[in-house]
Amino acid sequence: MNFKGKRFEYIEYATGYEGNRGNFAKLSDVEKLVWTKHYGKKELWRTMYSYCDINHLEVSFGPYYFESDIPDFETNRKVVLYAVHYLNVKYDIPIEAFKFKFTNKSVWVEIIPSVMGISPSYNLNEIFREITFYLNKAVYEALGIRDAFDTNVYSPRQFSRVVGSFLPQSQRYVIELTYHELASYPYQWILNMAKRPRKLTYPQNEDFFVSEEAKRLFEYCRNLVKQKKNLGQEKRILCGDLTKERLCLLSMEKHGVEKGNRNLALFYASVDKRDKGVPQEKWEKEAVHFMRNFEKEKIDSLSQIKATVKSAYKDKYVFSCRKIRENLPEHCDCEHCPFNRKKPSGSVAVFRKQLAQLLKNNATVQCYKDLFLLQYYKEKGQEHNFKTLKKYKELKKMGLLTSEGKINSVYERGSYIAVPAEFVHSLDMFKSELILYLLMLYCSYNGATLNPKMKTVHYAKKLGKSERTVQRHWKTLVENGWIDEKNRFCFTKENPHKLVDLLPEEEFSETQEPKQEKPVDSVRKEKGRGFVLLVFPPVFEAKKPEFVQQDMREIIAMYGQKRAAP
Repeated sequence: MNFKGKRFEYIEYATGYEGNRGNFAKLSDVEKLVWTKHYGKKELWRTMYSYCDINHLEVSFGPYYFESDIPDFETNRKVVLYAVHYLNVKYDIPIEAFKFKFTNKSVWVEIIPSVMGISPSYNLNEIFREITFYLNKAVYEALGIRDAFDTNVYSPRQFSRVVGSFLPQSQRYVIELTYHELASYPYQWILNMAKRPRKLTYPQNEDFFVSEEAKRLFEYCRNLVKQKKNLGQEKRILCGDLTKERLCLLSMEKHGVEKGNRNLALFYASVDKRDKGVPQEKWEKEAVHFMRNFEKEKIDSLSQIKATVKSAYKDKYVFSCRKIRENLPEHCDCEHCPFNRKKPSGSVAVFRKQLAQLLKNNATVQCYKDLFLLQYYKEKGQEHNFKTLKKYKELKKMGLLTSEGKINSVYERGSYIAVPAEFVHSLDMFKSELILYLLMLYCSYNGATLNPKMKTVHYAKKLGKSERTVQRHWKTLVENGWIDEKNRFCFTKENPHKLVDLLPEEEFSETQEPKQEKPVDSVRKEKGRGFVLLVFPPVFEAKKPEFVQQDMREIIAMYGQKRAAP
């Protein structure tokens, strides 16, 4: 698409509800809508990106933005101000180029595009996401706050509330703040300001010079996105095995699909061909042959088939066996499918649905132990030992066992947690802390490390216990070596880090600890015989911080060669 010389002035908007999208207008007209008499106090949403042609949304333009939606506003203010000072000092972005938007507790920050040298681009949302990853790392190293800015707000058509939009739930408006107001005003003052609509006047985009440091950051992240795209395409072409076919797709092609699921079947067949490196143009011609046995009533036209194939060939979609099982179970044969992910040998797999059923029924510790024994006996082919379990009848009542005494296959679907078989022999070493241990496994991303977003209060709420009980159980798990100092699960004593079915750990494991003093309230001291044991809970519940106005620019400048801008 040739977009040189074109104006990117169209945006998508929605009124009343975020799902009422599909309307396009000029950005200036949408921003004026909330100030008209017939606005009617409705929520007004707009895309963060603007387009030159509403029929070609793959190329977009807009300011770099980031959002902090931490529940505590003072923490929000702290991380936002640090990020602003960091970008001001290290990348020469003037304070006047930042726009601050307040919505109840979250703070949106936009940077005028010309300062960073932002130009219309493909995959602009992914470029912004890479910049935010970098910014999150800087905030974590300085303040110790992980994932300060939300990286889920970078979809290709990301919506945000228009300044002046009414918020029905809080009976306030979305307002803009100056840097001074955000840095120094108390939270209650800002809430009172939001009772009336308010919009500020900013300098024009052309009034700012390009910061070479900021432009290099944008270009670096753009090249990084291109490299990832090219690497992903090469990996699919190199790893795509044309000799292996999914049995569900072969069944759909042979027996056909009824009305209602035809588009779904074509979509995932297209995703499979894309992963195997089949060109899109070639598959568009073969797709009609794939659908030859589908139900003929009101079958999709050729243009609709091409639209489905085009959508499936985007990189953001992956093949989902779960969707096929839920919507087309008659075509599934996962046990014999060559793409079925085999469980590692010498391990015992417990499905998350099974653990969820035990948590729902507030089961005893012995029920959890018997669940692992069930899977262990099944792995060894010793189903006749099921009746020897102490909680055999209770597991039947919960539905984990059928009336015939077999494991209910309904709960053996979806994701599972695989642990070494030796772990089953260590179950007698656990007491009531086993439930917390398995809940942490249930909530973990990868079955190897703790979920960094889960706090003590969340575990206590799920278990129906007090936070003090959770902390006591946590202490027992740490003392007995079931969780190490890096918040990793240890399943065996001899080889504690023999983890089974481990995903890439760099996304979830602990990184280098920030250089800061740990709060005194987060450390519990237990006096023993002749020594003091320090026990650190998985997530610290710190007191509500009191914001102290402090300009971080001089502090940041101490670590570089540049001086802070006044």
